[in-house]
Amino acid sequence: MRPGIGTPSVSSAYGLTGAKCLASWSAPEGSLHSVCLHVFNCAARQPCPHCHALSGSIHSHYERRFQDLPWGGLGVCVSLRVRRFRCRHCQPTRTFAERFPELVAPYARSSAAVCRLFHRIVVMIGGEGGRRLLTSLPLRVSGDRLLAEQQRALLPPAQGARVIGIDDFAFTKGSRYGTVIADLETGRAIDLLPDRTGATVTQWLSQHPEVEVISRDRSTEYERACREGAPQAVQVLDRWHVFKNVREALERQLKRSQGTLDEVARSFLPVSPRRRSRLEEAARRARYERRCAEVAQVKALAAQGLSAAQIARDLHRSAHFIRFSLRVEQVPETRHPPRHSQLDPYQGRLWELWTAGERNAMALLRQVQQEGFPGGYKAVHQWTLSRRIEEAEQAVGPVEPALTDPSRWRRADFLAGQVVWLLLKDEAALGGDDRTLLDVLAEQCPPIRMMRLTLPLFSVPV
Repeated sequence: MRPGIGTPSVSSAYGLTGAKCLASWSAPEGSLHSVCLHVFNCAARQPCPHCHALSGSIHSHYERRFQDLPWGGLGVCVSLRVRRFRCRHCQPTRTFAERFPELVAPYARSSAAVCRLFHRIVVMIGGEGGRRLLTSLPLRVSGDRLLAEQQRALLPPAQGARVIGIDDFAFTKGSRYGTVIADLETGRAIDLLPDRTGATVTQWLSQHPEVEVISRDRSTEYERACREGAPQAVQVLDRWHVFKNVREALERQLKRSQGTLDEVARSFLPVSPRRRSRLEEAARRARYERRCAEVAQVKALAAQGLSAAQIARDLHRSAHFIRFSLRVEQVPETRHPPRHSQLDPYQGRLWELWTAGERNAMALLRQVQQEGFPGGYKAVHQWTLSRRIEEAEQAVGPVEPALTDPSRWRRADFLAGQVVWLLLKDEAALGGDDRTLLDVLAEQCPPIRMMRLTLPLFSVPV
């Protein structure tokens, strides 16, 4: 250990004003990248934290260590000598340890300055990101420790919040939820409630009569709480749920025009070389016909005068399916977005080799790996297996066009949801192909033409 150096300026650096402070530094044994600073207070008397009377009767002393801000690229460890005093003014007599409120909190392993730094970093970049950043300073801390520092920070008190937002959040996802209340004018959270029940929200609102506008979601529980706890406030739906309502309504309307969308897709979208096998097409067609029969059965029962609830009980189906069956004119066919594969960029090269007569999957794998394919044998083997199935079907002869027409099932899986996203986008942000597609759809489908004219009124950013 190197000899110490007296540094009286540590008094002001560590907030020990009015008391003489002596310090020395040394490099810990076996460490060349850190400095240990030995600090102790020389004040003769200290105030009792209970009765605030000064006491000069020393009972004992102990040493505590904690990390401080780095100095010159070196880690700093502070070895603080803490004295315990007897307070003879308290009855019975009790002992207390001298406090250093500006230097370190009781039981803390980091100085107050380091804790403030931890809080700033975790707010800006999070727990694990902050941990990786602080290792280069050097400061040793875990991601959980940074998150705990953030949770210890107190929320600012609600001071005259006029426009607030209410929403739920998860303490434990799927198990325990709470309510967050934010001031929408300042953009800061002002309170966290222990649950999301209407009674708790009503009690909070009744204690804050200054609230004038409440932005909330579609929860009936929050609607009732706002009506009872703040009858003077205006309730509005937040922008995200407005956008969600619009999107869902548009999708329901477009699914009624699925036939028109298929016609446009058949003439507009490019055909993919991939095709389903005959067994896959037959299974898909059987599922679709079974669904059509179920919808027709619901419509027949409704024509007999049965209510939707009675039909749901008789058929053992959900109320949502009954409402869907009564609303839809033509049963939409279930579509799924295409699955992307690592092999997609190399489809052209594989087709060239396949057309040239190469049928060995391992040989095809070596060729595409030379061009940068990162995958393995399984993907290429499945591709060659699909090609052999197609060749076998062509040798047997064509089957029903409704089952094998690639323009109907192997285009871009033209979903109503994709059209909705195009309609909700700003016209200036649309590409040339997307704008042309909407023009074609607007000409052939009146609902889409009407949506395109009225949606700009919502001004919903996507």
